[in-house]
Amino acid sequence: MDDQMMVNRILAYVYGLGPRLKNSREKLRMSIDTLSENTKLSRSTISRIETGNVNPDLASVIKMGEILMSEIEAVDFAKRTDIIINCFSSLSLEDKKELNNIFELIIDLEEGQNTK
Repeated sequence: MDDQMMVNRILAYVYGLGPRLKNSREKLRMSIDTLSENTKLSRSTISRIETGNVNPDLASVIKMGEILMSEIEAVDFAKRTDIIINCFSSLSLEDKKELNNIFELIIDLEEGQNTK
């Protein structure tokens, strides 16, 4: 897994992006079709992001965030994202691999709990 994919997974996990984006869209009473038109992301991509079936790339999150987040939320998200990216970038290759292994274990444990 390359660095960008790992950062995307961390961001999606830390922020619980899918449900938060869906909640924001629903609060605005915006359909997936409208969000798709405004972001130029496909309807299926948005749906998969919202349900957590895909880890979105940062560009997709930014497109959706620009439409759905308030200015304060967008600034907060940008600051937190920069912190995560900077921290991850400073890790050694060995530490990145270990972080990935830990992250995979957490996901496996959560998926196991969700199936019970």
